[in-house]
Amino acid sequence: MSITIRDVAKAAGVSTMTVSRVINNKGQVAEETRIRVEQAMKQLAFTPNMNAQNLVTNKTRTIGIIVPDIANPFFASLVKVGEKICNERGYSMLIGNTEGSLDIERRYISVYKSRMCEAMILVAPRVEDKELIELNAQIPLVVVDRKVEHDDIVQVYLDNTRGAEVATEHLIGLGHKKIGFIMGPESVPNSHTRFEGYETALQHADIPLDRELVFQGDFLVETGRAALDYFETLQEKPTAMFCSNDLMAIGVLERANELGIEIPQHYSLIGFDNIFLSSLVSPALTTISYPVLEMGTKAITLLLDSLLSDSKVQMSENLEHNLIIRSSTRSIYGDK
Repeated sequence: MSITIRDVAKAAGVSTMTVSRVINNKGQVAEETRIRVEQAMKQLAFTPNMNAQNLVTNKTRTIGIIVPDIANPFFASLVKVGEKICNERGYSMLIGNTEGSLDIERRYISVYKSRMCEAMILVAPRVEDKELIELNAQIPLVVVDRKVEHDDIVQVYLDNTRGAEVATEHLIGLGHKKIGFIMGPESVPNSHTRFEGYETALQHADIPLDRELVFQGDFLVETGRAALDYFETLQEKPTAMFCSNDLMAIGVLERANELGIEIPQHYSLIGFDNIFLSSLVSPALTTISYPVLEMGTKAITLLLDSLLSDSKVQMSENLEHNLIIRSSTRSIYGDK
């Protein structure tokens, strides 16, 4: 038989309301009475029903975070830093992994919003801006790795277009004019902004966009492997490839090794994100550094500050990217 709040009240000689005030640390309770209630709870091995408390206080001290792919080191690092800060400040974190599915993303949003979480962090969400704006009016929200055209939404992101432009400019500066581009999923906004950066850099260098050199990917290692197979079938192959994330670039490296294709001798290769694996592969991957730890820290700190102060925080921050040059790219100016 489970111990109830009534049992505690009876043992302490107080009302159930007094026990509730002690449990929730709300209202005026004499110190002597508080001690008596706490002793009764200890003697009866009473554990407060947290769900019942949440109904009363409307506080779960739980943050929900939703990411597209927890197996991707980029998102895993972001979740890790967010969870650490939550723990330090007395909050718990629920992690939702959508596997890139818009339907699953919407399902997590619905569950978190309805009963589990005080606030939400959406990382690279696929739902439309309209849905994000509506959600922001219902629950404290931070959007990470996505630019939303709405001032009231707290967001932390990188200028993906400029980052991709810098990556492509690096290859052009090394003498490459036929540059393959491995794109992310069609449904992901960052896929298109990175393509825009690639296209802009080509335009500035008076290099025509060749659609034959654009491969539709999905941000997974397997896409990189398939992309290299595709580029190898072309009569006029590219001399360089820009992968719109590091995992796809690692897939290119894996497949190149299997086929005996040397990087960067046959293809210069650049990625995007600077995940920890990018410096460990051989050759080490040139990439665009994405400040994921700074991004996670800012997002969760902003959200917790807002919850703990009961005040609305407003911020839209565009973080800085950096080009990290390693050994997977080379100049072809000396080639015949």
